[in-house]
Amino acid sequence: MTNGKRTAAAALLTLTAALLTAPPAAAAPEAKPYDFNGDGYQDLTTGVPRGTANGQAQAGYLSVVPGGPNGPDAARRFTVSQSTTGIPGGSEAGDHFGGRFTSADLNADGCADLIVSAPGEDEATGRITILWGARTGGFTRGTLLDGTIPRGGYGAVGIAVAETTGDGVPEIVTADQGPAGAALTVAPGPFAPGEVPAVPFQEDPAGAETVYHAMAAGDFNGDGRTDFAVTISSPYFTATTFWQGSDYGLDHAIDWDYSQAYGTALAAADFDGDGTDDLVYGNATHGSSDSPDWDPYWPMRTGVGGSVRVLYGAQWGPASFRRPQDLSQETPNIPGSGLGAAEQGDGFGKALAVGDMNGDGYADLAIGLPGEDIGTAPDAGAVTVLFGSVFGLTTETVRNVQQESAGIPGSNEKGDAFGKALAARDLNGDTWADLTIGQPGEDTGQGRVIVLPNAAPAGVRWYSPASLALPGPHAGLAFGSLLGD
Repeated sequence: MTNGKRTAAAALLTLTAALLTAPPAAAAPEAKPYDFNGDGYQDLTTGVPRGTANGQAQAGYLSVVPGGPNGPDAARRFTVSQSTTGIPGGSEAGDHFGGRFTSADLNADGCADLIVSAPGEDEATGRITILWGARTGGFTRGTLLDGTIPRGGYGAVGIAVAETTGDGVPEIVTADQGPAGAALTVAPGPFAPGEVPAVPFQEDPAGAETVYHAMAAGDFNGDGRTDFAVTISSPYFTATTFWQGSDYGLDHAIDWDYSQAYGTALAAADFDGDGTDDLVYGNATHGSSDSPDWDPYWPMRTGVGGSVRVLYGAQWGPASFRRPQDLSQETPNIPGSGLGAAEQGDGFGKALAVGDMNGDGYADLAIGLPGEDIGTAPDAGAVTVLFGSVFGLTTETVRNVQQESAGIPGSNEKGDAFGKALAARDLNGDTWADLTIGQPGEDTGQGRVIVLPNAAPAGVRWYSPASLALPGPHAGLAFGSLLGD
């Protein structure tokens, strides 16, 4: 063998050995929810189910404004509907695409995906569509989940991405409400573009007299599996039903079921940093029972204008031994009289958002009061922010925001409903959650969305149907009424 051939052979052997011993390429880091192009910024996403798409009234669409170092960048805005190229289905009048939505990186490619319901699809049967994120931005691929849901209203009450068995494989869980009743539906993973997902199945379906009002997902006992809470009502009772994650999926956690409180909004986060999620009821009232001798163990301290109750999680589950925390405008240090005395219709807690808005490692809570009367403006609306601590939510430092707060554009007007929807996401990449406030009554029902970096008034940005050049007509669009689960 010549020297040249020996050299080439040696080089080939060296290259082969390197290929055999080289570690596999690292997988893309999982994207944060709502970071659809994987650039590290969460994107401002607003559901517009009343919007016109492809000429079809109330077919619905979603507005996306990509996040960036200065917050959402309107210059890169886009919309997506069932008529968008590559998205399955078609826009039809009354579909209400965007009626509910959530986000997660389902296929672990480093770009978050968007899971969207169209509760009016197929005569209120409903439909769930996965929109696949991509580095190029926008959505050009979609996957339908099987829509054969016996009770209809697929995803009408809530959508969450969960790991109920803790095995790392995601599931899409929905709270459904249709003409035939209510159910929790589980669509098993894995999920990937171009692949047909497994057929969903329902957990403990309920009859037509049962109504689901709100759903929250969290790890309420710290075992690494996702649990679910759903507030329900019937002609006989109002209560909270729990499903607990297990090695085999969701089990009805009868020992956790809670008849002492009920709310039209729910959220879950770890406010005290103990590793278990805590459950928040918004616009809460006493639960009830058809039993004549029923008496709540911890009666709720209700406020005239609405209440919020917090059940702190523990290894035994929520509502175990720690007394619940009740909050209202009558709670010391929570604004009430300064905005117009607390009164029926304020809706304290009709909207909730959770996230670390001050960077201290504890989740914080934003509370919407869309019915708050301010001065001579009925239902102008306001938002109150409480901060987490090692002891849980504290009222020592409370932040209040309304349209005439410093840095907030506009003024308090009748029916603005400031705070009817809320979200807490990091839209500027500083690792702190920014507070997004929906104001669907602004401009006689056209609506508006306001972003407060870190829930503070400095650097506020606002977006309207006109400023985003959304498809018309804009009258009655109620932009800002849906900011995601």
